[in-house]
Amino acid sequence: MTRTNPRSTISNANLTRGFSIEGVAVTTTAAELNAAAGTGLSAEELGFLDGATAGTAVASKAAVLGANKNIDTIVIAASGLKIGAGAGTAMTATAAELNVNAGVVAGTVTASKTLVVGADKNLDVLALPVSGLKIGAGAGTAVTASAAELNKLTGSGATVASGTQVSGITDAVVAHALNSTFSDTEAEAALDALGTKINLIIAALEAYGISAVV
Repeated sequence: MTRTNPRSTISNANLTRGFSIEGVAVTTTAAELNAAAGTGLSAEELGFLDGATAGTAVASKAAVLGANKNIDTIVIAASGLKIGAGAGTAMTATAAELNVNAGVVAGTVTASKTLVVGADKNLDVLALPVSGLKIGAGAGTAVTASAAELNKLTGSGATVASGTQVSGITDAVVAHALNSTFSDTEAEAALDALGTKINLIIAALEAYGISAVV
């Protein structure tokens, strides 16, 4: 062994009890030192690894994936996430826009969430403004009848035969819909209004190839 003062130079030494540098014990193993040798990493670059935890993002440290190729939380600037081959396609949707899909149940309407129809192309409840429902080709024909007006036909006896014809809209049906307590003037006005609504419904049905028999 060769030793030179004031700074010691040691060569070909076999240290079995460890050594210290400026009073700090060196705990790095020979294998670890050998692994770092020749990497070209600076002390600053090695510092990025110090304190890094697999699967956990640590500020100003290297990101090391966990056993399941996972990382707990990572903040990405808008459009910073890209998916796909090559340069990828930037995800421009914001977190808020993506979150409208969270908790969505197919066939069930949830306030402030995306609508996803069920297996039968169904939704449980959907509130539409007056004239918001349109039926027919192209822009469709607005159904201007209110829910209350349409509900007057409930229990009236009007039926759909074989899914192709609307039948049973007779004078008795109209009387049921209008309510016999109306005055003659009110009944006449209501009849005119109901006739208009029925014509709109018939037009909408016929747009789908359904013939209406009144």
